Amino acid sequence: MNRWLTWSGLTLLILLLCLIPFLHFQNVYAYRSAHTIISRHATFIRNGQVIDDAFVLGHNVQVAGTVNEMIVVMDGNIRLLSTALTDVIVDLGGRVEFAPGAHANKLIHISLRTPFWNGALVGVVAVLFLWGGIFLVTVGLGLLAVAMAWGLRSDLQAPLQMLEQSVRRAGFAGLLTSVLTLAISGLLGATLFGIPLAVVMAILYIGVGMVGLSVVAVWVGRLFFRDKMPDRPLWVYALAGVSLLIAFFNIPFIGGVLFFIMWMISVGVSMIWFWRFWILHRKQGRQVE
Repeated sequence: MNRWLTWSGLTLLILLLCLIPFLHFQNVYAYRSAHTIISRHATFIRNGQVIDDAFVLGHNVQVAGTVNEMIVVMDGNIRLLSTALTDVIVDLGGRVEFAPGAHANKLIHISLRTPFWNGALVGVVAVLFLWGGIFLVTVGLGLLAVAMAWGLRSDLQAPLQMLEQSVRRAGFAGLLTSVLTLAISGLLGATLFGIPLAVVMAILYIGVGMVGLSVVAVWVGRLFFRDKMPDRPLWVYALAGVSLLIAFFNIPFIGGVLFFIMWMISVGVSMIWFWRFWILHRKQGRQVE
């Protein structure tokens, strides 16, 4: 009971500490909002009105007053009347018109309708979608590896020992298996009757890799978190290892190389495990005869 009260008090204290800065920032924002315009409608800064910043999206802006710091308009036009006084104007995709007497210290104008910016925008969106897809795939593979580690928890000690003995041998075996699988699948895929066999081989290859990935996840988890989490179930080490691997897999460029290396190790440790199991089963069969 005392322990429960202690943890409850600590939790309440942490929540209060978290709320204090949040309330402080809310007050700051309320104070700043009186001097900042954020709008998605046509905006008019009247003569005599003084603001610090203005941000307008998708609509036109007319300025007759004073903007002390910055006015940013995206996909809209800016018209400065004769009484307008501004510091920095940033226009993205529109036009800027100055009436006689209007003053601006600096103008930054970027046309989003040029082929360069259209291509840049498409490229950025494509990269974001690609990164999001890779992230979802790695998360899915990681969760599947954790589930397989939980399901195979009573059988993973043998492949773990093999991986700890020689990571290089597992990686080399995985690379050799991958090259042979790719070559055989390519030959089978060249014929109409061989396409189903190529598909089956690809599915088996992915299954072998996923089994090995569960072993690698446990190995990484035990390698980095054994001192912090001693004597934990294998699926807990797998979850910790998968979390670490996902973080590194999603680093641009480096993540792809790391994923390739870990996948080769995964395929290799599975193939070595299956091969030794088959040899052992065959010897036991001969002894029985």
